[in-house]
Parts: sequence; structure tokens; C-alpha cells
Amino acid sequence: DGTVDAGEECDDGNLTNGDNCSATCTVEPQPEPACGDGHMDSGEQCDDGNSTNGDHCSSDCTLEPACGDGHMDTGEQCDDGNTTNGDNCSSTCEQEDDCGNGVIDGTEACDDGNQVDDDACSNACTCDLS
Repeated sequence: DGTVDAGEECDDGNLTNGDNCSATCTVEPQPEPACGDGHMDSGEQCDDGNSTNGDHCSSDCTLEPACGDGHMDTGEQCDDGNTTNGDNCSSTCEQEDDCGNGVIDGTEACDDGNQVDDDACSNACTCDLS
């Protein structure tokens, strides 16, 4: 009935076991917090419910380096905090060339600030010596 009566440790108003209060109105023991149980516990940076490494949350519940986390990690050319292409840093954390912005980026040989051919720098930011 949802009211703790004499002789009851708890009363959650149902007869369902496994919800912290048993069908006989006794408090059910809870498992000890553990890494990999899917619940963030004290001292854990993450808990994705498994013990698999390589999925951004390690088997010891610490964050693993990942593209898009806003931190430059080994092997990344950039990390702008997202996995969006077209913003000068790709979804795989590789520098994207932004030809025509007036800045020589990545593999560009030149960048004269426009997308015009035949002006010494092509619209693909290669030197146009013709």
C-alpha cells in the first residue's frame, strides 16, 4: 500500500522484487558499485556498462583519448571538440584544407583568399604557373 507498517522494512506499494524493496517488504541488498555496471560511481570518469577497451571508456572506467573530445591526442592533427566535417578539422581529427580562406592550411601550396584560377594560385590551392 506504500506505507511502512509494523514489521515492514519498506513498502514501495508493489509486489515486485528487484526494485530495492521485496514483495515481502524487506530491503533488498544492493550489489557493490563496480566499474562496468553502467552506473557512474565515485572515482569513475565514465562507466559504459562493459569492460571493453577502445570504446572511449576503458575497462578501469577512465576516459580514453578520442577524436572529438577537444583534446589533442597522439595521432591527431587537430581536435575541435566535435566530429563534424567541413569546419577545418575532420570527423577523424585530420586537418581539413580550407582553400580560399587566405591562410595556407595543411597540404595547400598557396592560398590567395579566393577560388579563382589563373591568378598564380589555383582554386585547389596549388601553384598555377601558367
